Amino acid sequence: MDQQKDSGIQEFIDGVCHDIGIDVLPADQQEALRQIITQDLNAFVGERVFFSLSTDKRSELEKIIRDGGQDQLDEFFASATVDLSAILQQSFELFSMKWRQEAADMIASVS
Repeated sequence: MDQQKDSGIQEFIDGVCHDIGIDVLPADQQEALRQIITQDLNAFVGERVFFSLSTDKRSELEKIIRDGGQDQLDEFFASATVDLSAILQQSFELFSMKWRQEAADMIASVS
């Protein structure tokens, strides 16, 4: 399941990279930008999930991140009262729009 999820995320990142046209860059710059996009995606989705939680749940999650392990984190999200799928879908859509805009701004600044 994790491999399938990782594959789906990689496909999403590939789609964002294609949408913003990084294929015109040299390979080393493409890889560097791909890493930036991946890190940005992790932060973007993490922030959206975190702020969708109640204050008590946020505190609980912070404690698990600080003191717990992956099993506790998995348990936490399995019992979370938020619709993670909807949040992820919306996050992916917003993230795509964000990077398309950033790419357009970068292109405009060098034109």
